[in-house]
Amino acid sequence: MGSTNYKESFLAKIAVGGGIVDMKTAIDVKTAHLLSISILELAQKTLHRCTKRKKTGPIVDILEVYILVAVSLEAFINEVCVEKINEYEEPGKNTKCLEGIMLEWIMYGNNGRGMEIRGKWEYLPKCLWNRQPDRHFDKGKQPWQDFVALIKLRNDLVHYKAGYQETKYIPKYLKPIVQRVLSSPRGKPQPQGFLERLTDDSLHWINIISNIEMGSWAFATGKKMIRQFLDFMDQGDPIRQDYIELLGKIKGIRG
Repeated sequence: MGSTNYKESFLAKIAVGGGIVDMKTAIDVKTAHLLSISILELAQKTLHRCTKRKKTGPIVDILEVYILVAVSLEAFINEVCVEKINEYEEPGKNTKCLEGIMLEWIMYGNNGRGMEIRGKWEYLPKCLWNRQPDRHFDKGKQPWQDFVALIKLRNDLVHYKAGYQETKYIPKYLKPIVQRVLSSPRGKPQPQGFLERLTDDSLHWINIISNIEMGSWAFATGKKMIRQFLDFMDQGDPIRQDYIELLGKIKGIRG
């Protein structure tokens, strides 16, 4: 591992000031792990734990994976944003350059919380690499589209509404993902009427997503988003290599 002097300077800000997680959790901030990667590792462990369950029905613990991956992505973008704000401080002055001011707006806004997670992931690369569109997320491609769906799913789970129990309800954004992810092994097409079965009254949509395949999709989406952001970063960025090393140690069910 390279020098990690920057870590303790902003991990506490992210965890407490950003309201991401309670520092009383089992995550040890003093270890070499950055907070976001530690949370992603918790998602990995949950996923592996679920593989040991008997597959006689929905594995409700998989819902933890969706929440943990979404929290990891929020922690990651906050970690990077705060570090970049610190880099843009002008030495010896209590002021920041324009880029630093823009970064503070992304991170904190007027209310201390700044943009919501999708906005941070979209605008942080645009702020850091304004004239380099190849270092911005393409909103029409993966992994951005799955990222948006994952955040929507996280919000639906956390802010569950009575209307979600209505007859034949399933979030529209989930239908194509479930159909893609739950396709049978070796690329065989789904049986006719697959979408109709998704909205069967006897099978609640929460049950539909409570399986290893969908949990693996969420975990892979989180890793792909972080990895692509790291690919945007300069090769010599002091925090990039630490993230890459730690991320490489976290494997999903299928690697």
